[in-house]
Amino acid sequence: MVSSNHHFEKGENLKISFQKPYHQFTRCKTFSSIGNYRKFLNWVSGEFDLNLQEESDNLKVFFPHKRLSISRINFDDKNICADIHIEAKVLNEGFKLMNNVEVIYKSLE
Repeated sequence: MVSSNHHFEKGENLKISFQKPYHQFTRCKTFSSIGNYRKFLNWVSGEFDLNLQEESDNLKVFFPHKRLSISRINFDDKNICADIHIEAKVLNEGFKLMNNVEVIYKSLE
């Protein structure tokens, strides 16, 4: 059963699939500048600073039974596009993590 506790707006581009043993959540978010993208990475990193992380121009955060990765897929200085990818063994845990990332994204606006 999928939880109805997720707070995604209608029409958002969240893709969910299952590739054993993980539920895969993928979403693209846009940023008006490279500075906003880097600020977003910094805030996400700070939110999960107690977890193992790999940082570069991208960010990977490792949790028990789930993973978060954020990578830039558009190198244009205008409208930076970032791929947010979550792998979670428990479906609702993936939704919770995506909601946490969404709250951070919306706080940049």
